[in-house]
Amino acid sequence: MMTSNCVDCNANVGGGSCFFLSSKLNCDACKKSICAKCANDQALIPYTPNEEPMPIQKSSIKCYCKSCYQSVSTLDYSRTYDVIEPAADDEADNENTNSTTLLWVHGGGGSRRMFYPHAKYLSKQGYRSILIDLPGHGTLVETKLT
Repeated sequence: MMTSNCVDCNANVGGGSCFFLSSKLNCDACKKSICAKCANDQALIPYTPNEEPMPIQKSSIKCYCKSCYQSVSTLDYSRTYDVIEPAADDEADNENTNSTTLLWVHGGGGSRRMFYPHAKYLSKQGYRSILIDLPGHGTLVETKLT
């Protein structure tokens, strides 16, 4: 059996198992070998806004090596948080403008990006939002929680 190493972690690719993927994988963008663990960490389900919800099919899940994942992800990898300021006066509901700041903290398997639509909506109500990534998630996926 021919084996290769994962482009991200250098682990032997082959053998082992993964909760939704086979053990031998290739990045969907560059086609380099990746192991099941790295594929799980960097998997995306393609989504188009306003599309009809459908059950997730194994074939619809796209897996990427670390560098390709960062290029297709909607996360800005240059920082670990986003600050969404209240909307400009012409967009805001002036009756609800206040000085409240909301801190958005995701749960397991999430990132700060999951709250972006909510924060944008609330910015029109005059709220300032800070969205953060926790260690082990989003842009901090390689940072261990201590």
